[in-house]
Amino acid sequence: MAECPYYARVELLADKMVMSLPQFEIRKIVKMSSEWEDFLKDICEQNHWKHHTSPVVWREPVDFGGMKLLVGGANEFQEYVYAYYGVKSDMTSCAMVSIASDNIRFLKEMQKDQEAERLTNQPFKIVITHANSAIAYSIMPSFLDGSIFGLETEVTVCLHDKAEYLQSLQGIAMEAEDTACGPLRGISVTSDLAEAFADSNFILMLDELRKNPNESSKNWKERKTQHFVDYGRSLNQFARKDVKVVLAVRLNDEFHSCYAAPIILNSAPDALNSRNIGAISSYVASSIRSIIADRLDVNASQIKDTIVWGIHQGTQFYRADCSQGKVFDSKHSAVWAPTQIQRSIRDIIHDETWLEKELPKLIEERVKLKQDSIRHTCALSIAGTIAFTIKHWIKGDGEERIFSLGVSSEGWYDIPQGMFFFTPVRFNKPGNWSPVLDLDLSDKAKIAIRKIIALAFEEQDDTMSSALDSEDAHLYMITSSAETGANIPKDTKDYTELPHKQASGDVLVSPNSFRKIQTYQIETSQDPISDIVTASSSYHFSGEKEEDSSNLPVKAEI
Repeated sequence: MAECPYYARVELLADKMVMSLPQFEIRKIVKMSSEWEDFLKDICEQNHWKHHTSPVVWREPVDFGGMKLLVGGANEFQEYVYAYYGVKSDMTSCAMVSIASDNIRFLKEMQKDQEAERLTNQPFKIVITHANSAIAYSIMPSFLDGSIFGLETEVTVCLHDKAEYLQSLQGIAMEAEDTACGPLRGISVTSDLAEAFADSNFILMLDELRKNPNESSKNWKERKTQHFVDYGRSLNQFARKDVKVVLAVRLNDEFHSCYAAPIILNSAPDALNSRNIGAISSYVASSIRSIIADRLDVNASQIKDTIVWGIHQGTQFYRADCSQGKVFDSKHSAVWAPTQIQRSIRDIIHDETWLEKELPKLIEERVKLKQDSIRHTCALSIAGTIAFTIKHWIKGDGEERIFSLGVSSEGWYDIPQGMFFFTPVRFNKPGNWSPVLDLDLSDKAKIAIRKIIALAFEEQDDTMSSALDSEDAHLYMITSSAETGANIPKDTKDYTELPHKQASGDVLVSPNSFRKIQTYQIETSQDPISDIVTASSSYHFSGEKEEDSSNLPVKAEI
């Protein structure tokens, strides 16, 4: 008991023993008078002792294990020390009272500091939307065991889904608690967005939306757009300002995270910036590594720096790029080398036709074969890709590896500014990503990227076009037509004044006073595998005359 003068005498005598004998160890348990009676009662009952005064002293084997042996109170401890070691206390009663007073003051200050630390040291809050999905179930262990956010980071997990799934989420929450993972401080379930996003540090969105059988196209467009607008608004109102958002969203069983991301970003201007939201390339990145590893007879973990360009799954909307890919293996070298030695995938395979044409087909065939075999979503591989990407984004990657992340473009590689596009990035610093800007793309790769962009604009009627008519979703405007040339009014002051339907080519307008309008036209030649992609760019300033534009026609085999 901190107020007890006899505790002060025993404490200083024990300290003296520690200084004199290196093998002598003590452990002090200090209690206030209000806590002492309950503490003494509990410890005596546990060990079958009889003791009624302060302090209480006992012996334990090394490392505080095994049976405890009662020594007694202050008098018994002094006799014990004097008998075994010839040491006795010469402390006066006045000194004992003074030290007891100091002990009380010190204990109160320590308790106050501990409470302040508890209040400021809030756990890292993770939110998973559509948490009843197989992907969420597969990725949960990585969030709980510290492999992504670190063993030293305490986390709370909030599982969000529709109200009809709350009972299932309760079962998942109990399973998570049964894992007894050290970093997990708590887990909750909810169907309320405000409750889920409140003070969140990290959000993983796994939503799956499907068009109802009798639902009109207009209603389907409005429903899915409003779904992500609501997410953005809730983020803007309740989430932390440094919240990170990762999307692996599916619309009609296809991943469309790059379409959902700008809706959320522009609906949460206060909570989100473009560097804190990204889309995962679903199964594509992992499938590329596995297929190449199978061809080279190596482990998939030895394949690195393969790149995915594009917007979502489907061979015409992404490009598998192995130009920077490396194999960390000496099996295919003429001379043995350590495992850290790398070789270019193109140098080993040396078959451009296979890399450019056969690889995309094999990716789709592999996914179809997996789904036909297991008869449900390939949740394990998708969850693995998500966890791998998030881990390196949060912790950083010291190996200078290249990852593919769907991010808001700033004009890199002629990708329109503001368009979410799977782009090569590096996670050089914890919590940050930076685009890889030093790639020397071939003409074929440049044209393939332009074609994906043009096709994405054409596909807008099936994805986001309803957002153009929504005042809630301040999105980039995308219009499409067979003609070329943008008919933008010269006196336009704000992007919201632009007409929603233009007699123009595929146009992207960013909501800035400085607007870049890029037009893409695809002319299909008689050769079915050859396309001509013409790109033209023009720049507009609010209230200023349009500058000259330049046409850059390119012809290449796709």
